[in-house]
Amino acid sequence: MKMKLLILIPLLCALVSCERDVSTLDSASFPAASEIYLDGLAGDLDYQAFLNSKLDALSLDNEVKYDGTSSIKITVPRVGDPSGWFAGGVLVSPGRDLSGFNALTFYSKASQVATIGELGFGNDNNNNADYLTIIRNVKVTTSWQKFIIPIPNSTKLIAEQGIFQFSIGADENGNGFDVWFDEVQFENLGTLSHPQADLGNASLTPVIGDTLLIDDVKVSVSGSDVIVDASSKYLDFKSSNDSVLVVEGENLIVVGGGEAEITAKLGELDALGSIRVDVGNLTAAPKPNFPSSDVISIFSNEYTNVTVDSFNPFWGGSTTLISDLQIGDDDLKKYTKLNFVGIIFNTQTIDISEMTHFHLQFWTPDPSALPSAFRVEIIDFGADNGFDGGDDSAHIITVNASSTPVLESEKWVTIDIPISELTNLNSIKNIAQIVLSSPANQAPNTVYIDNLLFHK
Repeated sequence: MKMKLLILIPLLCALVSCERDVSTLDSASFPAASEIYLDGLAGDLDYQAFLNSKLDALSLDNEVKYDGTSSIKITVPRVGDPSGWFAGGVLVSPGRDLSGFNALTFYSKASQVATIGELGFGNDNNNNADYLTIIRNVKVTTSWQKFIIPIPNSTKLIAEQGIFQFSIGADENGNGFDVWFDEVQFENLGTLSHPQADLGNASLTPVIGDTLLIDDVKVSVSGSDVIVDASSKYLDFKSSNDSVLVVEGENLIVVGGGEAEITAKLGELDALGSIRVDVGNLTAAPKPNFPSSDVISIFSNEYTNVTVDSFNPFWGGSTTLISDLQIGDDDLKKYTKLNFVGIIFNTQTIDISEMTHFHLQFWTPDPSALPSAFRVEIIDFGADNGFDGGDDSAHIITVNASSTPVLESEKWVTIDIPISELTNLNSIKNIAQIVLSSPANQAPNTVYIDNLLFHK
């Protein structure tokens, strides 16, 4: 048995954006091996412990077994055990062709009646969980029972590396216990047939340019009462309106405004439910027409921009993410998960003393009713031209449902405010930062910006 203790972060049924290209792989180069543990760990497998788990949770037990001479024993730590927060890890392989099987099967028991948080396969410990398949909250007793995890669509698994994983925490009283697994293998069971996915009936409101990430789906199988949580990458999706949303392989790309319905197949069987998509009509921002000689531009396609150090310095406590988007020939900055974010040009601060107005256009798909608010803070470093030098000053512009301009959803809102109204600025010769923010736990959480500039 090989026991390579690598530490990894568990991918607990999260759909990740990485893709595994198997189009150039020869399936014959991977063995169609079924064995995981039959009186010994299969020779191609290594055990790798999850981050913060008990590193030595997995061992072999020659006393307790369902059949043969030994079993896998998992020692679950109690709450507060310095050896680890829980017992969890994965058995990984260089690659197996599992297309000839339809289930992962095993026997299990515990030293007490207990609940196993997660069991399954498909996490390959390479930042990929393309075909992650999990059953949750599995009840085990002190007697051996056989468990079956159906494979949603084994034709996808021609080069699978994530062979068997588990995650088990202390019981409800905080106590640890032992769990055993035996006769762990992939099988082709004649009792299982017709895997069917269920998309539910979700509604999404993305905007143009988004790539949708569909959460894991529920899969049921005739001949089994087990419902598995499976990666949506098992499915083949279809859009009802290609002018709104197109399917490119595993990617669902929003290309236009309007409505569309996403349906899917799992193998040859239609998935239950559908996902309704209502896309906001995000368009290019209205173009400003100020003469270029009268503008100091920070971000705009219409002018030459000043040097910007960062449009998101990822300050501590900021949850905000940034991406670039282009509509036609217009470039936008998209901020998501907005709480606060800095646009900084400390290296070359801006003297706006000859300008008369601050200008910014923004668009949000989020609700606009109070207490929703979008805030723009303009910061000057003062005469010493240094942060926190004692002469810094800032002015905050708040746009909400009762301000001028009014915060509106799915419309370009233009802020164009006289610099003379930025009364909290003690100086305007060393503008160094602009901070965008929204109130805690309030909209807008997604904001697109364009034409950020000063003009006269």
